[in-house]
Amino acid sequence: MTEQAESRLPLDGIRVLDFTRFVAGPYATMLLADAGADVVKVEPPGGDETRSLDPMFETPSGKTSGYFHRFNRSKRSIVVDFPSDEGRELILRLVPSFDVVVENFRPGVLASYGLGYEELAARAPRVVYCSISGYGHTPSPHRDDPAFAILAEVSAGVVGRSLRPDDPPIRLSAPLGDLFPASHAVSGICMALLRRERTGIGAHVDIAMHDALVSLNENAIGMSATTGKEVLPTGRLTYTAPFGIFRAPDGYICIAVLGERVWQRFCRAIERPDLAEDESLASGTARSAAMDGELGSIVEDWVAALPRDEAVRRLVSAGVPAGIVATPFDVIDSEQAQARDLLWDVSSYTGGTFRAVASPIRLTPGGFADPGAVPQPGRDTEAVLEHIGGLDSTEIEELVRRGVVGTGE
Repeated sequence: MTEQAESRLPLDGIRVLDFTRFVAGPYATMLLADAGADVVKVEPPGGDETRSLDPMFETPSGKTSGYFHRFNRSKRSIVVDFPSDEGRELILRLVPSFDVVVENFRPGVLASYGLGYEELAARAPRVVYCSISGYGHTPSPHRDDPAFAILAEVSAGVVGRSLRPDDPPIRLSAPLGDLFPASHAVSGICMALLRRERTGIGAHVDIAMHDALVSLNENAIGMSATTGKEVLPTGRLTYTAPFGIFRAPDGYICIAVLGERVWQRFCRAIERPDLAEDESLASGTARSAAMDGELGSIVEDWVAALPRDEAVRRLVSAGVPAGIVATPFDVIDSEQAQARDLLWDVSSYTGGTFRAVASPIRLTPGGFADPGAVPQPGRDTEAVLEHIGGLDSTEIEELVRRGVVGTGE
């Protein structure tokens, strides 16, 4: 029993019906699949629209979408015309055999097809139905607005601000507005599944991208609300220093001094013990103010005289948190990424393989499954309809003939 429990994946036995597209929803369901859930992706006739999005990469069968491949490993695919009456009835027939439904349409879209939470919960009261949208499903001024990640980020204030007030805000290239809400969605789904085990009742997990980004921006928002003084995310903290990014001859490094002990270590690392005794630098707030003057020059000059790896080595050896500002190739080639198995080789339905970022979640034992292939659209339609939906071959053939479902052939 112990060996069997240790080898079992955490979400083994959980079935997920996946109505998601683009990034936030597919990333959430991919994390569930990595943890062992059986994720069945529902695609419209012709396949998910993101299958045609750039960037494209070469495979033995020609070019295919890197965008789609990033978020859809380890899933099964069925093609169903779910907005149609017959397609809706087919989905409603399947739902009682699923534990979780995930969608990221605008509020009201799936409900207009008869596939909203209320309709599905009436057929399957134990279902956990997760919606990811820009501004949530409860009444609010922006509930019905279209939204991508960048809209969630800017509306929640999660954009970088220059130290020069006339410079425009800067958005990070990483899609925080997608990936952070997706992670909250996974947490919400697992919470709802745990409660269902105790009560037998499902739930509607309502994840707003805007809400998630407000929580990500808790420092600036919380400090502004508490102090009455607006705190903008400039990258420089007003209560500690040196804390930020500095230029070395061959790139950039990050130094994070927080607290008096780390400040003392930093002074020893740069061989300036006199700074540790300077009463004008006796607090983090004072040091932050001094970064515009002599202290800033001292730090910048010390970093500028050393290769970035050497500067980081000296600081870390002294117990000061520091690291290089990595490029993607730095990360790919790093011993840390290799040691943590952060890049997986994933198979594609095209016959090729591609490198993808692994699940960041680690459980020991039985953390995640080996990555499964990215599926061809409709590859699993017949198997799912037969083994989960209970349809026979004649029924399936008739649905294919009428264009209600597709089989990937």
